[in-house]
Amino acid sequence: MIHFKRGSVKLAETVNQNAAGVAASGRNHFIVSFKTMPTASQKKALQDLGIDLMSYLPSFSYWAKLNANANIDRAVKELGLKRIWLPDALYKVSPRVDERAFPPHGIHGDGTFSFKVNLFSKSLYGEFKHNIKNLGGGVRVVRPMGRSAFEVIAPITLAQSIANLDSVRWVEPDRKSTRVQPSAP
Repeated sequence: MIHFKRGSVKLAETVNQNAAGVAASGRNHFIVSFKTMPTASQKKALQDLGIDLMSYLPSFSYWAKLNANANIDRAVKELGLKRIWLPDALYKVSPRVDERAFPPHGIHGDGTFSFKVNLFSKSLYGEFKHNIKNLGGGVRVVRPMGRSAFEVIAPITLAQSIANLDSVRWVEPDRKSTRVQPSAP
């Protein structure tokens, strides 16, 4: 079981992606779980197979980047890979967004809000910026907020669409947003 801010998920009840499912998803970032904690040598072997473990989650699970040529079958047979799960965007959005728990300067007069959007890696910024433009609806990246976080101004109705982008790890109300007013559409 993995505990998210949105609630707990029993991995055994999630859709386990096989190699074909991973390829068909068009995604790179998944939650992977193992029978036991991978050793340093197993982590290196996973990387050689195209599975880069990024950050640890509870229950022998990690956020991972799966390359297009990842050898999932071999990782299952030889390295204890048990499950690959693509979480719904809902699990990547803070409950504070639903509660509209934004500071006053994060709520704009045109109905948009300032979000802090955390990417899996700063190197994904170009992909993120390109894909966020495709969402339309007045979404715009305002400024960087750290190594891999950015302030984004958007309607609250697009929070899950933003979270659904493959490069996005987490979306939350921006507690330190600027007082920049969004430009007219």
